[in-house]
This record gives sequence, C-alpha cells and structure tokens, in this order.
Amino acid sequence: MKKLLLLFILTLACSINSTSQTRSGLGVHMGVLKVGTYNDRTMPSAEQKKANGLQVGFRYNLKIGPIGFSPEFNVVNFKFNYDAETPGIDNSRYYLSLPLLLKWYFGPLNLYAGPQFSYLVGGRWGSNECILDQCVELEKDGEIEEIDIYRKLDFSSIIGLGLDTKIGIYASLRAAISLVPIESEKFLDYHVGSGARYLSGQLLIGYRF
Repeated sequence: MKKLLLLFILTLACSINSTSQTRSGLGVHMGVLKVGTYNDRTMPSAEQKKANGLQVGFRYNLKIGPIGFSPEFNVVNFKFNYDAETPGIDNSRYYLSLPLLLKWYFGPLNLYAGPQFSYLVGGRWGSNECILDQCVELEKDGEIEEIDIYRKLDFSSIIGLGLDTKIGIYASLRAAISLVPIESEKFLDYHVGSGARYLSGQLLIGYRF
C-alpha cells in the first residue's frame, strides 16, 4: 500500500512538472498601449488627450500546476499632445517598468493580477527641453524655483487576461491603474489638488524560448 501511494505521488509530481514546463520559460514581447488620466484636478485648463504608446520587454514565466508567477521588465514610451494646432509641442514620457504578476490558469488561458513599479527615465514637457528632469520654472512667494513636474517612481495595480500556448506564443490584455499621483510633491504644492493618476489599457504579444 505504501509503495502504491509513493508511486502515485511520484507520478502526480512528474505530471505536474511536465505540464508546467510547457508554459514556463523566458520570453520577449512587444505591444501597444492607450494611456489616459483620472482624477486630474491639478491642471483644469489643460486640454489633455489620451496618449498612444509602445512597449517592449521580456519576462520569465513560472507555472506550477494551476498557479503561475511572471515578473516582467518593460521599456514604455507614450505621448500626450496638449495642443492640436501645434503638433511639435508634446508631452512624451519614458518609463522602465517592473510588473510582478500572479496567475491563475484555466488551460492555456489565465487571469492575473499584481503590482507594477515604474521609473521615469526621460521625456519632454511642452516646448521645454528638460529631458531627464522634466523641469518647469514656477513662482512662489516672489521667488522663481525650478522643480520636477513628475514623480520619478509610479506604483500601479495590474489586472488582466493572458494566453500562454505550448508552442511558445503568448499574449496579454491588461489594465494598469496608478495608485499614486503622477506629479511630484513640489509640483502639487503649486497646483493644489489630489493629483492625476494613469489609467492604461495594454496589449502584448510575445514568444517564449
């Protein structure tokens, strides 16, 4: 009886491991995103449109039975156009993002959720040429101060639907919602409000090696 039980446990473990390995591994991907903001009370006069963007990156997917864990590293770029009559004036932003996703599998499909940490590495604010600092000069108490417009670190929550095939192709459709204001604390001191936050929809397609 003990031998039969041991044989059953070993067979089950091998079966789970074999199934897991078909969807585990390193992959590369690219995709498109649509970005907007919500709760934007800091700049009520700005005619901000939704932004289009691209992202490229890689992930490592680990699947054990019905559960999976997939950290990613992505380079993200998107641009808001604030002035339709002057296309050269834009608001471009470049982020390095790190999503940490926990998955629940239903065959090749999975539902996932997790946090995302993004770091602002560059961009442009209007006609201002401050690339890395995203700086602006503002007057307060009779003095001119140059400050960062954007917060460097963005913390978001992700929820989405994924497809991981046995032949290596994978896809992901997700929504990401910022949990902290986009603007820096100093910028919010000048423009009183609760601060804008990102809300984005993303579609990724990749290949697992």
